[in-house]
Amino acid sequence: MKKLLKLTLLFGMSLVFAVGCSAAPFELTSADLSRYVTLGDYKALEVTVSPKEEVTDEDVQAEYDSKAQEIQEGGEPITEGTVKDGDTVNIDYEGKKDGVPFDGGTAQGYDLTIGSGTFIPGFEEGLIGVNVGDTVDLDLTFPEDYGTEELAGQAVVFTVTVNHIANPIEELTDANASDFYEDCKTLDEVKTRIREEKEKDAQENYDNALNTALLNKLLEVSEFKDTPQDFADAYADLWMAEITRIAEGYGMAYQSYAANVYGMPTEAFREQIKQTGVTSAQQAIACQAIANAEGITVSEEEINAASGSTPEEGESANGLEELLIYSGDSANIRTGLMIQKVEKKLAETAKITEEEPEEETAEDTAEDAGAAETDGTGAADDATAGETEGESADAADAGAEAAETDAAAQDTATDAAAQDAGDNADSAAVEEAGAEADAAAANAPAETTAGAADQGAASGTGTAEEAGAPAAEGAAEAAEEPAAQ
Repeated sequence: MKKLLKLTLLFGMSLVFAVGCSAAPFELTSADLSRYVTLGDYKALEVTVSPKEEVTDEDVQAEYDSKAQEIQEGGEPITEGTVKDGDTVNIDYEGKKDGVPFDGGTAQGYDLTIGSGTFIPGFEEGLIGVNVGDTVDLDLTFPEDYGTEELAGQAVVFTVTVNHIANPIEELTDANASDFYEDCKTLDEVKTRIREEKEKDAQENYDNALNTALLNKLLEVSEFKDTPQDFADAYADLWMAEITRIAEGYGMAYQSYAANVYGMPTEAFREQIKQTGVTSAQQAIACQAIANAEGITVSEEEINAASGSTPEEGESANGLEELLIYSGDSANIRTGLMIQKVEKKLAETAKITEEEPEEETAEDTAEDAGAAETDGTGAADDATAGETEGESADAADAGAEAAETDAAAQDTATDAAAQDAGDNADSAAVEEAGAEADAAAANAPAETTAGAADQGAASGTGTAEEAGAPAAEGAAEAAEEPAAQ
């Protein structure tokens, strides 16, 4: 399953720094950095971070179960025979009212479990006994209380083709181990590999959170006199390119991505990227000043070894240093490696306190939801615009579970805890995806269930009923089914 990545941008610095214009292009390695920054006592930084997340047996089993379900559902489909109650069928359908297709009533490659009650009465029942490969017309009537006024109580005809019947694997054995990981020979090896990956992720998340806190504190204790505008703009361009790359991976324009994932209208998002560029530039300048003072260097061999590095499939750059390394530019690679070395140097002398974050109260949750509902309005407009341009929006399920993997840019405003966003349900047209990231900083836009729901409706990624598909009124599964396109 794909997951909708959310970069945690460098939002919301509590200090305001000047951004100036340079007559000549700024060169980090040769510039007189005393013109730009006066470092604080970087050898005595004090930071607080959450302890490294413990990987439990329950965590491993949950990941195993999720992967196993995908594999079991991926059995060779049945391409002959007739549809029975309980079968999961793959169908194409087109709904017409008075001979004219209606909005949202058409889908290709849709998986429907017969008897689930997902679609309006008569739809699923009408497919029982149909042969695979056959096409049938279903004369149906939408319920009087159907959520779309134009369709409520109306007679329609759905033309449905049964493509195949799912053939799930009933029980996995060691013979299926290589379906999880190519080099695994037993299911026990699979679980061991899952644990190793999750422990690696937990360590990386801890290290990223620590580096974030250290760089936050470094900027807090230092004084910036000026920030070269061209340098800040270049870093903003890098972040925008990374976000555009991720958005395109979901078939989205960055405008739709910004609306669905961050809950921000386009102009506000662009402004935030601009501010992120300023903060990134200041991080690089401060780190280079420390590198100069401490004799930290990066060799050509190290640069060559890092050249060609790219994010793994489905992942994003994790922090400014990886963003620079993945850019492919030798000067950026050098800067990224330099920042990594400085972070290690800062950690050697810092006072690091590990504390669990305070639990969010019900009152805090209610306030966040209210704020996000207000913020989501402008974003919905942008999501709609992106869809009008032909983009396939993948709506973020912002009310999902918290966790780990692809948090990208370091959050320099707070020592935010990493948050996961959960599982995704693929369809032919849209994917309900979980946004994953560090929590945004105090001034960053909150990601909420209310905001994401608005985006889904606006961009054509809401429930089947919202889109005019034959979803049953109030069906339990309707809320999780993608919209028919």
